[in-house]
Amino acid sequence: MTTITVRVIKEDADYEALLQRIDEIFDAKPGTEEGYELEVLLLLTESYQKKTHPLPNVPPVEVIKFVMHQKGLMQKDIAHYMGGKNRTSEVMRGQRELTAQMIRKLSKGLNIPAAALL
Repeated sequence: MTTITVRVIKEDADYEALLQRIDEIFDAKPGTEEGYELEVLLLLTESYQKKTHPLPNVPPVEVIKFVMHQKGLMQKDIAHYMGGKNRTSEVMRGQRELTAQMIRKLSKGLNIPAAALL
């Protein structure tokens, strides 16, 4: 088992280093050591961003709808990011939460900051 060294972000240099590591492991498969590391780093990022650059309190579904509108997309166009049409419908109706894998795919595919989807 690999040990992950994690520390609290205290300054912008720490934050930049963390973002660089996230970029390196962004496509990590869930359930792997790098997948676990990515989840922890995303949580640290979210915490730091909330303290230093708070986003308006907008539900993730509203962020997705806004981006879809801006890009002229329909639900069927984003279904592959969420695991199919049924899951997409459930998420968009608020019946299902976004998973870490969905957030990664939406973030990368639609250029949405991951923190806006948490």
